[in-house]
Amino acid sequence: MQRTRNRALLHTSPLLAQSKPRPVTFARAPKMTVPPASNERAQELRHNYDTIRDELNRAAQTRAEGDKVRMILELGIGIDPKVTDRLYLSCPQPTLVAVSKLKPSSDILALYDHGVRHFGENYPQELVDKAKELPSDIQFHFIGSLQSNKAKMLASVPNLAVVETLTSTKAATALSKTRQGLSPPVPEPLSVYLQINTSGEASKSGLAPLSLTKDDDDDDSSESKTGEVVDLARHVLLDCPGLRLQGLMTIGSIDASQHASQEGQENPDFTLLRKTRDALVPALKGVPGEGAKELVEGRRKLRLSMGMSDDFVQAIKQGSDNVRVGSRIFGARPSRN
Repeated sequence: MQRTRNRALLHTSPLLAQSKPRPVTFARAPKMTVPPASNERAQELRHNYDTIRDELNRAAQTRAEGDKVRMILELGIGIDPKVTDRLYLSCPQPTLVAVSKLKPSSDILALYDHGVRHFGENYPQELVDKAKELPSDIQFHFIGSLQSNKAKMLASVPNLAVVETLTSTKAATALSKTRQGLSPPVPEPLSVYLQINTSGEASKSGLAPLSLTKDDDDDDSSESKTGEVVDLARHVLLDCPGLRLQGLMTIGSIDASQHASQEGQENPDFTLLRKTRDALVPALKGVPGEGAKELVEGRRKLRLSMGMSDDFVQAIKQGSDNVRVGSRIFGARPSRN
């Protein structure tokens, strides 16, 4: 009863006819014996991961304390330790994705044996190859540029848990159809993030953000109601039963990240991604189905994937639910052949 009451309090806070696809079988090769990493390498990886995890936990605690104070003020419930502790515990920890692109499977296995399950890969074929030889309970995140002609290959990996770089309806449809046709079937839809190009850099992929500018605070602007982001979100919710709209993702500008860090300011890319989410959710009002309804009613919140090795702490402070860290865990990457 008390849990239901607290959940209701949180929800009131402003902070807070497709044809049957042809079955697809993942051609999993017999498990290969992955040569283990040396003891020295395994210890290095685990130390690096634990260091990042500690930084993440501290940043998340700082954010949660601030959120707790704001919720107390907004809900008018006074400073009751029992209630505030429940509010604090209700704030989920950000997911740390260890980006293992161009690193050997032995590195992944060393961290797997340390309890790590979330790994990020940038290249479809590399992800497929690693999935065939590594434990099946690893949760792979695809974080590279997604081409629609590679979507079927990716979605055929049963333990591909998340695609963080969705930018087109064509790729979404291919992912969904393949996922629905897997044999044996997977129990859960494939989670997807819509990639947003918050920096506007031509070198980066992603859809245009919904806010007019990074300084635009007008929630009623016309651009907050229309756009490719809204169209793609509606397509996923309405026409892709094999997918789950999980959130929004951005890479952001390195220059903006460095400037914000030096000046002790908020990162404008992270701010803009948060504003895009805030504009997207009301734009989904009226979309049929439980997926849209739970978002509009606040029973589920779209997650934000933002922050990498150099700026994940700031990203968490600004609301990130998912950070992608590679070089600070695995070290410098070799050049791709």
